[in-house]
Amino acid sequence: MDIELLKTFMMVRELGHFGKTAKNFGITQSAVSLRIKQLEDEIDAPLFNRYRNNLQLTTAGERLVLYAEKIISEWEKAKIDISMRQQARRIVRFGASNGFCSILLKHSIGQIYQNVDNIILKAMTMVEENIRRNLREKGLDIAIMYEPMRDTMFTSVPFSSVELVLVSSRQNLTVEDVLNGRYVSIEWGSFFNTQFLEMSAMMSQPVIMASDCDFALQFILDHGGSAYLPYRLVESYLGKCLFRVDDAAVLDQPIYAIFPTTSVLNNEIKDMIEVLKEHSGAMLSTMEDVLGGPSPKENSPALAAV
Repeated sequence: MDIELLKTFMMVRELGHFGKTAKNFGITQSAVSLRIKQLEDEIDAPLFNRYRNNLQLTTAGERLVLYAEKIISEWEKAKIDISMRQQARRIVRFGASNGFCSILLKHSIGQIYQNVDNIILKAMTMVEENIRRNLREKGLDIAIMYEPMRDTMFTSVPFSSVELVLVSSRQNLTVEDVLNGRYVSIEWGSFFNTQFLEMSAMMSQPVIMASDCDFALQFILDHGGSAYLPYRLVESYLGKCLFRVDDAAVLDQPIYAIFPTTSVLNNEIKDMIEVLKEHSGAMLSTMEDVLGGPSPKENSPALAAV
């Protein structure tokens, strides 16, 4: 099948007029009619009901729209993919878990572009469950998230960490106050859960369980509450509409770069991880860097050994 037949069909469907479609494609109206006739012959069904100055899709035409959109989209992707490969540039599919990892990826893309040669970065964010599935199904080449992959087929490299601080929309609260109030629980992973274990004994049911720290932050700003959130995410709100819980420990959450151990993109991935290490070190500045005061970690109570 000629892909131009489908493109013409979709344009006629959008404009509802053979003449306008012809003008859009720079061809004659009879050429448009011929293309639609060829497509109808291949489908063996009429695609349009033709009324005076009005075209309406038949049932067959409506069904064809669903397939035509996919076929045209996949065809365009195939052309781009082949063109890129002919230019010796590799597509690297890079995933980041929702929340702070996605923020880190967003702020690192420019550095990766400048420092890693001959790649085209396809960046996307998703929940960790979907990242794991895409890694296993070869839908991603590298990902950053809070939990390593417990699988020998993948390499998990801890390249940075993020300081998580307990914040609340109300001032002068204790840890016990916030954990028994409007607490928003975020899925930071097992490492966080281990550190949080001592405090969680004081906690009642959370009001919301979230996989995304951006979602949790927005809820707290809109409705009040508390949560463990990245310091860098909340620093601009501190002392205004959010407040540190003074007797709460600052928890360090590792961030991992994960990729298939036998990846053909090994060299490119190693270069990208080096960029992430350097850029995350600059980005994850502590309170001392930003405010000229001590890091939140320096003023927090020590955690019990785990």
